[in-house]
Amino acid sequence: MHHVGIEVRNLERSISFYQKWFHYQVEGRFILQDESIVFLKYQDSIIELVENANLNSHRSDLHMAFSIEDIESLLVDMKKEDVRIIEDVITLKNGWKNAFIQGPDAEWIELIQFT
Repeated sequence: MHHVGIEVRNLERSISFYQKWFHYQVEGRFILQDESIVFLKYQDSIIELVENANLNSHRSDLHMAFSIEDIESLLVDMKKEDVRIIEDVITLKNGWKNAFIQGPDAEWIELIQFT
């Protein structure tokens, strides 16, 4: 897979969110057919943000998952910044921990801590 694309209402807000919490950096910006597009990159992972001010806020079952080293500490920091926690940390039978948060445009983001 090359990248995951997400429609967002506000590019700068979404860029800040993914930079702050997941260490992504802007890899490129351009306009294609009147759409502002930004590619963010962290290690081998790429997220494409496409600005759409008229984005419908209905949630789909599509989500992204990020591997996190210390899920509890990250969630404490996110709660302080009013990031919406959809499902708090649970420990799966295999020992992994996971949680779900909501991104700036109501996208679901899964956090996973492997043992």
